[in-house]
Amino acid sequence: MKQKLLVLLITSPIWILFSQKEILKEDVFLNRTFSQDWIYGLNSMNDGLHYTTLEHGTKDYADTTYIEKYSYENGEMVSAILKSSDVENGKLTNYNFNNDETLLLLETESEKLYRHSKKSIYYLYNIQTQKFTQISDKKIRLPEFSPNSKYISYIYRNNIYTYDIRNKETKKITHKGLPNKIICGATDWVYEEEFGFTKAYQWSPNSQSIAYYMFDESKVPEFSMDVFEDGLYPKQERFKYPKAGERNSLVKINIVNLENGENVVAKINKKQEFYFPRIKWTNKSNQLFVQRLNRNQNHLELLSVNPDSGEANLIFEEKETTYIDVHDNLIFYDDDSYFLWTSEKDGYNHIYIYSIDGEEIRQIT
Repeated sequence: MKQKLLVLLITSPIWILFSQKEILKEDVFLNRTFSQDWIYGLNSMNDGLHYTTLEHGTKDYADTTYIEKYSYENGEMVSAILKSSDVENGKLTNYNFNNDETLLLLETESEKLYRHSKKSIYYLYNIQTQKFTQISDKKIRLPEFSPNSKYISYIYRNNIYTYDIRNKETKKITHKGLPNKIICGATDWVYEEEFGFTKAYQWSPNSQSIAYYMFDESKVPEFSMDVFEDGLYPKQERFKYPKAGERNSLVKINIVNLENGENVVAKINKKQEFYFPRIKWTNKSNQLFVQRLNRNQNHLELLSVNPDSGEANLIFEEKETTYIDVHDNLIFYDDDSYFLWTSEKDGYNHIYIYSIDGEEIRQIT
């Protein structure tokens, strides 16, 4: 018995080797042959009873992607909202609903830029009329519905644009953006990599203004890289990349009023080099909260900016001997009288409640 087992162990790898088919790059990167099961594009719907996901077809429909609606109660599919073959190019990679879930923003033909960033062709889909509208014939970045669902904002060639859904008109909101010089509404390499976000603009809840970052990277050192694609020779990419200790982008926070076109610069910059890792509007749209963090990342200030004047007030600050974790846990009460905030200032992560002017009311956890 031991001899038979030994022969089996010796010959098994040879048998497995000759029984396997060739592994193609498509199996690794496109067809998800070796990927674990997962739920992609999960979106919880407004009724709290259903969710939608992005499902990939199987067998004869492997190239088809579906947006499907499921029940939380039993996990069964309720309806198929859309399939990728309905879209003009048939390559659906992501989607987003507007606030009342009557419109869909469909992402197709995505092209990666850095770790998190990409550009794509986008379509607007009206669920009731089942009509498609292409937002732009160019690949654009970071599109988003305005809170009132009248506009779609996006980034193209480092500037912010708005698309009027009703009359299908496009308007350029910023004009200073230039590749490898000025970025409006998107992050530079440092912010994308260090603080994990790419969309550097936010609509005010009343849809009247957009707060946006402006990165001046004109004096940031350039890095070059050979990129191998389909051709015999590589092409050279050049981009702004500050190595440790080198100069970062100069960053400003701007607020543009879409009704009158007025642009206000937030008065939050100092002579020292600082980061602004997060911004967030209050629910009434009358204040923009900005986090200001020193380059050593151990001194965080929470500032309140008046969107009409740009004047800023210090709400509170935190200091550490090591570093401070940046987070998204700033939640305003509906009437903006208080907000919730998480902090590790006592050595552990806890939730605190503050008045809107920065007075600590109590520690909740």
